[in-house]
Amino acid sequence: MAIRTSEWPPQEPLAEVVGTDRRRTVELSVVVPVRDEQDNVGPLYDALQRALENLNRTFEIIVVDDGSRDETYVD
Repeated sequence: MAIRTSEWPPQEPLAEVVGTDRRRTVELSVVVPVRDEQDNVGPLYDALQRALENLNRTFEIIVVDDGSRDETYVD
């Protein structure tokens, strides 16, 4: 699973980090467990991203698929 995290110092709104690459200090982590939420996970992620970007802090959003049977998990 990929983790998307803000860069520090900010260059672009988000950068993709795969695995356990933690070279940047993350000030805020948001962990969201989801199950069978294919219609809601995208809008939730977008809303969280917009809200967190306004804080001017480094952040990461981690969405954990908790056994979905629908198309919640997107690679």
